[in-house]
Amino acid sequence: MSTNVSVEATKLLGKSRFREAAQLISDAIAKHGESAELWNDWAVIQYGMGELEDAEKALRRALRLDPDSAGAAENLGALLFAQSRKAEAAPWLTQAMQAASGEKRDVLERLIAQCNSTQGEPEKAAGEAGPGPDACSENLAKKAGT
Repeated sequence: MSTNVSVEATKLLGKSRFREAAQLISDAIAKHGESAELWNDWAVIQYGMGELEDAEKALRRALRLDPDSAGAAENLGALLFAQSRKAEAAPWLTQAMQAASGEKRDVLERLIAQCNSTQGEPEKAAGEAGPGPDACSENLAKKAGT
């Protein structure tokens, strides 16, 4: 069920129809109950709308529901990294890397190395370095086959 909702939400996101995508996910949560996947999808939408605090809260909720959710861990790590909160990002990126393979694993390893190499140095301004806005939505897009 939530995969179908994710596919529809991804189509709406592709058309920059963020509010409709958010409503779709909200309706699915109300109708079918909470799941890590739905909260992860909600977070991706919030991230796309620039609501970073709401995105972070949703990802943390997803991880409370499923502490092993690699997608939510990756997205939370990417979100924190993009905000130059590298010390907080590293453990989540590490968790996601453990479930990853191939190119995704390589990317996560590089991000973790950047987190570790910058710890103790002055933080850069948020958004100055790190994954772009699409990093957080990669999992949602892959579910939809886009």
